[in-house]
Amino acid sequence: QDETGACRGGVYFQMIEHLSDATSHDWYDKEKARKPAGSWIQLMDIHVCQAFSSQLGRPVGAELREFTVNAALHIPGIEGVCAVTRTRAFRRTQKRTGETYEQYIARDGGAHDRGLAFHVAHGAVVVGPVQKWRPKDEENDGKGTLIRYPLDDMRSARWTDAWMTFNETPEPKLADDDCTTVTVALDPNFCPSSAVDDSTSVCCKTPKSVAYYTASSSSDTD
Repeated sequence: QDETGACRGGVYFQMIEHLSDATSHDWYDKEKARKPAGSWIQLMDIHVCQAFSSQLGRPVGAELREFTVNAALHIPGIEGVCAVTRTRAFRRTQKRTGETYEQYIARDGGAHDRGLAFHVAHGAVVVGPVQKWRPKDEENDGKGTLIRYPLDDMRSARWTDAWMTFNETPEPKLADDDCTTVTVALDPNFCPSSAVDDSTSVCCKTPKSVAYYTASSSSDTD
């Protein structure tokens, strides 16, 4: 939305059961593949007012794509994100190189084409061509390109980046006047070397600026 509340962009996606369901219907009927409890998210359309994006000075379409992928990473049971997209320069390039559509989308993993690069430059991989996807799309011989985002690989990469960043951050040196004493109630499941009960408290020094959060023994990222 802009400052007046008017909608200037949107992203449309749906859940489908299998990756292959993304190509079970053509572009005109792709909504028919929807399954409310599906295990894949099919990214269908991103629409953005280009003047609004330019006004903000950032690619709103890319932000909406990232929103979809990030949402998928946090929805239980989702295996991946997929989309059937189109190239932007196949016909023009074919006249020069003689490549087939299949050869064109396979070259360099699709990174050479602006339409494909919108996805593959941000973690997606090309799966293959989709025949008769959009018959009136003469630029692409009516074909589309199925891409997928490998969420497991992306999740592992993000954890690795976070871990490396954490380990590269030097531990702060604290002076006595930077610290305050707090009382910490021990978790009843905690087993130190000497026996204590769950009412035992201990004192420790901790930075005054630390924000305190309640920790849980379970994790939704396992």
